[in-house]
Amino acid sequence: MNRLNAVIAVVALILASAAIGCSSESSEAELAYNDGIASFEGGQYTEAITNFDKAIQIDPDFVDAYNDRGYAYNELGQYERAIEDFNKAIQLDPGYAKAYGNRGLSNRKLGQPQRAIEDYDTAIDLGLNDAKVYTAVVMLTIPYTRISGPSKTTIRE
Repeated sequence: MNRLNAVIAVVALILASAAIGCSSESSEAELAYNDGIASFEGGQYTEAITNFDKAIQIDPDFVDAYNDRGYAYNELGQYERAIEDFNKAIQLDPGYAKAYGNRGLSNRKLGQPQRAIEDYDTAIDLGLNDAKVYTAVVMLTIPYTRISGPSKTTIRE
């Protein structure tokens, strides 16, 4: 019985050590990510990217870090690199509405209005409720809307 208790204790200790190691890595990734957010908010986009890189290096499945690094690339005018990050965020989480909205912005900046509209529509369908996205959709669709004379609808007084 003592031997069984000793084996159980050792297994529990191994499992606890593994959980603490994962938690520690997650905490390091979160710290790097938070540093990236602070840099981004301070307008230090290159520094933000470096911090998001570190977070992704620690946790390669850190969806928010890919999305926010992509947004930092957008701010630097590096739209193709931004799209790569938004694609990765979407690959990791196909329901991540913000990544679709942000990819729409990159596509719009690259002169790809149809792709931008598709991304914005997907973001809206996934529940993104952002006035900037709705405004962008309207602004992108106006040039494609055919205006055909006066309306046949009349207003009754």
